[in-house]
Amino acid sequence: MSETEPQQPKTIEQLAERETKELIETFTKLRSKYNLTNPDLLPLENDDVADAMEDRDEWELRVGQGAKSKGTEEAEQERVFLISSFFVHAGFTDPDYLVEVHDWISQDEERAIASGFVALAARIRVTIDAIEAQLHS
Repeated sequence: MSETEPQQPKTIEQLAERETKELIETFTKLRSKYNLTNPDLLPLENDDVADAMEDRDEWELRVGQGAKSKGTEEAEQERVFLISSFFVHAGFTDPDYLVEVHDWISQDEERAIASGFVALAARIRVTIDAIEAQLHS
């Protein structure tokens, strides 16, 4: 394998992570293409957006199936966080939208802390801090 070829994922988690990154990249491009800051304003009547939303719906189902197959509370909490923060990671910055997501994932962080899921709480905190920085810039 040459150095320029991407390394193939070895585990289901690696595959899911790569798929998530690729889907976020798709929405980042759509955000730029349509010059939007709020995902609620994506033009669903456009084929590229409709296709991406369908891919996101399928991704959300797979994330849910993955959490269910793990069968742990931590996996379920991570599923909720991933879905709640998806569009933030794609760069949507509308202040009203960010406040809403901030509220959701602050609750996710509280649940993770109460459940003793330190690593998950730390990941959520990184996203909360990024939202707060965006809101105060």
